[in-house]
Amino acid sequence: VYEVINWCEYNTIDDAYVIPRDADGDNILDMDTTVLYVNPFGPGLEDDVAFLDRDVNRNNFNGIGPVDTGDGGILPGTDVGGYGVDGSRGAYNYTQFIKIYDDTPPTLVLTDSTDFCSFDGVNCDADVSLDFSIGDDCSPASVNATVELDAFINPGADGVYTLADFVADGGNVTDAVTNNGDGSFTINLPNIPIGRHALRIRATDGCGNTAVQILEFEVADCKAPTPICINGLTVTLMPDGDGGGMADIWVSDFIASPSADCSGPVKFAIYTNDFVLDQGAGFVPNPLDTGLILTCDSDETTMIRIYAIDAMGQFDYCLTTLLVQENTPGICSGGGSFNDLAGVIMTEAAGTVPGVNVAISGNMSASTTTNVQGIYNFSGLETGEDYTVTPEFDSYEHHLQGVSTFDLVLISKHILGIDDLTSAYSLLAADANADENVSVQDIIAIRRLILGLDLAYTSSPAWMFVDADFDFPVVANPWATSFPEVFSVNNINQNVLNADFVAIMVGNVDGNGMANLNGESEGRGGDNIIIEDVWIRPAVTTTITVAYEGGFQGTLALSAGVEVIDVIANDA
Repeated sequence: VYEVINWCEYNTIDDAYVIPRDADGDNILDMDTTVLYVNPFGPGLEDDVAFLDRDVNRNNFNGIGPVDTGDGGILPGTDVGGYGVDGSRGAYNYTQFIKIYDDTPPTLVLTDSTDFCSFDGVNCDADVSLDFSIGDDCSPASVNATVELDAFINPGADGVYTLADFVADGGNVTDAVTNNGDGSFTINLPNIPIGRHALRIRATDGCGNTAVQILEFEVADCKAPTPICINGLTVTLMPDGDGGGMADIWVSDFIASPSADCSGPVKFAIYTNDFVLDQGAGFVPNPLDTGLILTCDSDETTMIRIYAIDAMGQFDYCLTTLLVQENTPGICSGGGSFNDLAGVIMTEAAGTVPGVNVAISGNMSASTTTNVQGIYNFSGLETGEDYTVTPEFDSYEHHLQGVSTFDLVLISKHILGIDDLTSAYSLLAADANADENVSVQDIIAIRRLILGLDLAYTSSPAWMFVDADFDFPVVANPWATSFPEVFSVNNINQNVLNADFVAIMVGNVDGNGMANLNGESEGRGGDNIIIEDVWIRPAVTTTITVAYEGGFQGTLALSAGVEVIDVIANDA
């Protein structure tokens, strides 16, 4: 409020004149210019006049009139002839309103991009806590914020993630924001899954101005996979042809159970404990190191380290013991016979076959069985003599192993010319009645075995063995020429370590019989459903391949939150 007083005229008692804000009475204040003029027109006080003008030119008397109230009235005492004697002469009040506008957005300060660790190998998530602050010069006590979570982000090639890229897949998480009362705020987000994320933070001040920024963060898998070792295995050293012994071992032999990990499939590596200790504290395992060669220099009890390595390169290990022994006493001391005859028995798919009875004839008669690596060995063979090795693997239970209705399907497709069997070994396996031809009679023989009508093939052994070095002249007709089912050596004068055989399980055309080598026939209900391991993420459509050998009827149960969108058949 402005008070203008002429102390030479004002009597200090009566109320001052009130100068109206809307002098022209149009209810529009923004463009009004009001100027008060007080003029003495005559020689006496009663001739003085006070009036309002719309501009600063007092000579044009721009038509508002003597102290006009704007509503048609005249302020008391301001009419001509009355101003000079009015008791309010010389005093005026004017009220001015000053509006202050704030159009400057608040200052939003974010913490640096932060990584968080998940040590939860099951749920693969972590709790996240982030800070930011809001500053404002005009209304610091009235600032607030809304926060939205982007479920997962994938910045462009330049690695920059902008506001334009943001899609609030994760929803509004403002309820997770705590106002600390000093302009700082804390966001506490529980159970955020592994991956890169972003928050869109919108800061607002008391005048409605806003500032928006993106806060990126990542939840990383910080838990290394934990391997579980099989303890107490034994490996047998075989003659190496140079007067010593050797054996191969593989990391898969020591894995008791698979290791789950949030970053995907786990790979394994194997080392002797002494080797790792020699490398020092900075040793990093290599997933390509999946095997070891043991020799006579190896300790009888060797400590083995099995490493589990995830896709992030994180790793952990377990320790186990391995007993190293000689196949024949004296191999490592040089006392063994130079003339050894040894080999390995494997399937066409390189699966070793343990427990095969192998007989040797000639200057000596003896028999042995293949070990878990499918290896057999005969020592002490007299130089200059002839020897023949014959493998055999045949009993009622062996006829039942590995045969399924899927084998019948493959044979049927071959007979009908829909899908030919292209391997000589699979053709031999399909010839279940041993008539050197693949026909419906073979299907009947296998079906009788599956249905339990026969305990064994009437015309064929459970297994056949072919010298691994033999090449079939006509692959599509393996019976076109005779093939060796024994291994012979004449006039032996050195170690023979390559007397290898390919094992053929009769009736097992698809080659999966090794999985049931120690089990029962699959029969009608023994086929397996095969489902690949897939990492499912929120709001992402994932394709899962489900394979079944033979046919399937049943129900699939899904976990909560998982929905089947479509099922697509693939007869291939």
